[in-house]
Amino acid sequence: MPIETAAFRPRASDRIFGRLFFALKGTGSLGRGLFFLAAMVLLAGCAARGGLEVYAPPLNDPGLRDFAIRLNALGETLGYKPGNKYWHIGFVRTSIWNAWSFGEGLLAFSDGLRTVSGDWKDGIVAHEMAHDYAGHADAQRTASVATTVAFTVLGVFVPGAGLINWAANPLVVRSYGRGAELEADRIGAWMLIGAYGEEGGRRRIQGLISFMSTLPDKGNEGSLLDTHPAKADRIKQLRGILAGEIELKAPEKPPE
Repeated sequence: MPIETAAFRPRASDRIFGRLFFALKGTGSLGRGLFFLAAMVLLAGCAARGGLEVYAPPLNDPGLRDFAIRLNALGETLGYKPGNKYWHIGFVRTSIWNAWSFGEGLLAFSDGLRTVSGDWKDGIVAHEMAHDYAGHADAQRTASVATTVAFTVLGVFVPGAGLINWAANPLVVRSYGRGAELEADRIGAWMLIGAYGEEGGRRRIQGLISFMSTLPDKGNEGSLLDTHPAKADRIKQLRGILAGEIELKAPEKPPE
């Protein structure tokens, strides 16, 4: 599956830049200068010192392609197809295994996750997508850690730009509660079986259990390592799913 099948939606700030570009592109060098000046001013307002920096990899980055292919396969279980659901994918420069779901299709993965097994990646992506689908980030608006984000955006609001790097508004790292984490695990397990079949899905759920078993008991707030609930509770639920003790149901479509 080509990387172009992963669709990304420009955020509000992206659309502002797009409108500025189109409004000023026909005004010559003065217009271009005004555009970049406006962009610098807006980006300066978006910066957050000491926050989580998410970088945009180039189009030919194998990690971007790998995660995007998995995201598309899993997204189809939720009725998402290229053109009706748009995503941002970014990476964080750390070898520590971690992932983030900020809502509005914004997902980030640590560079350390590039090297984990494919089954682990599928489980991680499914969990973060489940947070997005269930609207957990939208329900957790309390800011804890400001972040600076530059996501890879496949839009495209600039003709011929293809995949471009752009700066998004600052994000906050939110701590999901016990119910949200367990719900994301259930939705993620349902997605894995829907995308890869009973055998392939169960294997990936077992892989997610193996991955969780390697994580510390206390992790970083608002991230994959966040232990709200405890790691043992999440593993117990996933094992219950594999044993048939917990029935998986199609997740309800969140309110628009």
